[in-house]
Amino acid sequence: MRPTFPPTLSTHRRRRVAPRGLEECQTAGALLGLGHPLVGVLYACHITGDEIVAVAAVQVGAVVLLFVGAPFALALMVAAAVVQLALGTRFAVLRAYRRELCLDLVIGGRERLPLAVLERELRRLRDPQFQARLARAVEDFADLADHDRREIGLGPPVYSRRVLAAVEPQLRDLVRSLRADAVAVRGVALLDRLVTAGSSPLYGRRVGPLRDELGRIRYLLRSGS
Repeated sequence: MRPTFPPTLSTHRRRRVAPRGLEECQTAGALLGLGHPLVGVLYACHITGDEIVAVAAVQVGAVVLLFVGAPFALALMVAAAVVQLALGTRFAVLRAYRRELCLDLVIGGRERLPLAVLERELRRLRDPQFQARLARAVEDFADLADHDRREIGLGPPVYSRRVLAAVEPQLRDLVRSLRADAVAVRGVALLDRLVTAGSSPLYGRRVGPLRDELGRIRYLLRSGS
């Protein structure tokens, strides 16, 4: 999915009266450049949100028409519901991609950019409860390497116990850091990606890439924000 970019607003007055969502898109465009994928995603989220509101208005109108007995009201309700489902799915995909792009900025050391969407992501990453959940998730992977438990599920596990066993000390070291230290947000962002991205080395079959990534996370966690 590659969102299109609406034309930018050129005058100061139009920027000043722009809706909040559109103003954030313009700010991102000025800071990152219109070619940055986050700018396109922000515009796409803004447009999709407007479309969701518009279709919701149609749904309300269809309910009123159904109440007064209009013959086409039921078909209109069904059509609007189908469109709303598609828009909701698209918006969820865009939000997930937006979070990934914000993680890219944080990991890349650009977390100080004055973007509301980035500030929200930083609050999530700095939340002690989130960091505690992340520590538990990493600890669970360390426990998988430390215990001989039968796999549950119909298919093969998504992780390799051999790989996890090779990096178990590093995993437990990260858990201790998250629970005891004032960690840097860049390291938290990279660890979040390691745990949540299905393509990360944590779910691979090679020890080297995972060991390198854990070392990088350890460095970033302790490097200061």
